[in-house]
Amino acid sequence: MYDVTVAVCVYQQKNWLHRCLRSLSTQTMDKSKYQVIVVNDDPNERLEDVVDVFKEHIEPIAVKNPNKIVGKKFDRDKIKNPADIVEAV
Repeated sequence: MYDVTVAVCVYQQKNWLHRCLRSLSTQTMDKSKYQVIVVNDDPNERLEDVVDVFKEHIEPIAVKNPNKIVGKKFDRDKIKNPADIVEAV
């Protein structure tokens, strides 16, 4: 069990993900007390190459690809299938 879970939500910001993970990898908190989950909200962008760079410095780290739009950064009128929208709670 972890004391802290850091969820990093990414939508077309691969360059900022690298910077964010670099900052997380240099935290002074004991690495066994936190986990990092990267949520990829863009099904067309692969983030694993960025995450793989930090796997030895941040463990555990996971990438979640929900294959649905989970954020609000979209135009609802352009969504053809309403089932592709998952509202954030």
